[in-house]
Amino acid sequence: MRTEISSNAKNPAESSDESGYILVVSLVVMILLAIIALSLLGSNTIQELIAGNLSEKTRALQAANSALNYAEGWVAQNPSAGIACTAGTTSTTPVVCNITSPALGTLNPNDLTVLTSDGAAIGTVFQPTGMTVSANGGTNTVYQLPRFYIQYVGLVSDSGGTVTGTLYKITAAGYGGNANAVASVQAYYRVYSQATDVMGP
Repeated sequence: MRTEISSNAKNPAESSDESGYILVVSLVVMILLAIIALSLLGSNTIQELIAGNLSEKTRALQAANSALNYAEGWVAQNPSAGIACTAGTTSTTPVVCNITSPALGTLNPNDLTVLTSDGAAIGTVFQPTGMTVSANGGTNTVYQLPRFYIQYVGLVSDSGGTVTGTLYKITAAGYGGNANAVASVQAYYRVYSQATDVMGP
């Protein structure tokens, strides 16, 4: 009777080849994981920058809107036909300028984002309660106080020709916490000179 003895022993050369293959695969997997981790880290940094920029832009828009709302309230209480305003001046006392002010060739009132230290700066400076100026940013601080510019456009009449109010163009601009975050808003505001039934007949 013949007996066969089987052996499970591996060839030492084959075992060494398999170990080397596993090592290479493991290194490739580790490199891929490192690349993914670094890309995620970079993505988070970009997302933080985007969120910060959006926050500053929102602050600038809120500052501009606060100036616009104040100007609308002020002109409703102080309507006038407007005066000739000149570029190069800013003040804290609101004024209504005529539609041709500033004179042709000077700074456009739509551009209120010029720094107040600039000789061409125009508009009325508005400081809401609790808002402070700081070039370093921070809570409730802005790079520069918002400004607005009120222009008289003309009288508004109904279909029968009766004057019912006065139309004004108000432009405002505000800063966020730094010089790069700035927003401008503009609205046409009608001040009624008589009671009007807005619900219709």
